Amino acid sequence: MRLAIRGIAALLALVPLSIASVPAAPTPIAQTGEAERGAEFFTEFGCYQCHLYSGHGYTGAPGGASLVPMTLTEDGFIAYIRNPATPRRMPPYSRENLTDEEAADIYAFIRKFPQSREAGDIPLLREILEENQAGRDRRSR
Repeated sequence: MRLAIRGIAALLALVPLSIASVPAAPTPIAQTGEAERGAEFFTEFGCYQCHLYSGHGYTGAPGGASLVPMTLTEDGFIAYIRNPATPRRMPPYSRENLTDEEAADIYAFIRKFPQSREAGDIPLLREILEENQAGRDRRSR
């Protein structure tokens, strides 16, 4: 019994350390849209075709930038889709084609995408990274 209590006490002593290593949640950004409707518009307006359903995009032609993490404010996002920096890759959406309310809904949906994990946090990728590093180390000797 004493051993079990000591074991529990030891585990509880580690809790503050494990909490300290958890990355902080992203700072909330005010938004007015509704994510549920945004999910429908994300499909209806074809956003998924370049940015994929996960929002992570892909590098194939034409390729879509990753939307994760979304660093723009809602107003910044709406301004960008109205006048994208690369109009040959990202079509501009006028208010006649996509209302501000619909754009705000899409933004709310995008903000719900889970954040990407670091490669080192994914066991298989970590193994690959370690094997690559070991190979480089052997070659540099």
